[in-house]
Amino acid sequence: MISHWTILCCICTLFLSMVLPIGALIFLCRKYPIQRLGRAWLLGAVGFFIPQMVIRTPLLQLFYGSEWFLDFSQNHSVLFVLFLAFTAAAFELSGRYAAGRPLREPLPFSKALATGMGHGACESIVLVGITYINNLVIIFLINSGNLPTDGAAGAQLEALKTTLLQTPAWLFLAAGVERLLTMVCHAAFSVLVCYGLHRRRVLPCCLLCLGLHTLLDTFAGIPTLFPSLSQYAGYGLVYLLLALFALACLWLLFRLRRQWNGPVY
Repeated sequence: MISHWTILCCICTLFLSMVLPIGALIFLCRKYPIQRLGRAWLLGAVGFFIPQMVIRTPLLQLFYGSEWFLDFSQNHSVLFVLFLAFTAAAFELSGRYAAGRPLREPLPFSKALATGMGHGACESIVLVGITYINNLVIIFLINSGNLPTDGAAGAQLEALKTTLLQTPAWLFLAAGVERLLTMVCHAAFSVLVCYGLHRRRVLPCCLLCLGLHTLLDTFAGIPTLFPSLSQYAGYGLVYLLLALFALACLWLLFRLRRQWNGPVY
């Protein structure tokens, strides 16, 4: 049986990764209906989905089938982590730029914020929200005794069952907290790129976004870079750095809002 704590943590993460982003969009659209922020949000979501899920992820899967790439990932861990972080930042930067270009001048801050919310929400829903819907379905089947055990699918479900039983409940909640903090960062990155488009400072703003995003994604590689750290120490360090980085991004958002030239909403 999967514990009630694990179920509760999964529900919380599903709320943080899927319900909260949609709720934030509804709130923003109702508060500023004249700006039609739904279009900007969708542009931000597409700006994540196409570069990351349609282009980069299939390319990485293709590379993983090559012996040289597997050798590179196993023997050059620092370069490999930086490679993954930089390519994720670069591909998503192209999406942020493409999402910001169609927005009409004068570009209000609210539309820039909506593109960032769409970008972060799409990543959260695709990478975490859908996974946790699947987790909750599997948990229901396990606890009700209806989990299929026949065939190849049954073997995969048994492996997933073992993972769910052995994983501490707090790790399921940590995934939701990580998504919440990361969405704040994505909002700041997209607003930064839109600020560059709005103020005709595209290159410096895009380079800063690229550097900050690369740094953010490098945090996820800390357990790989420092294998001597215990599980708790590794995760603790990652989430501490992520929380501090999210606070810095929140400060950046407020600073960009104050410096916005033209209509804010």
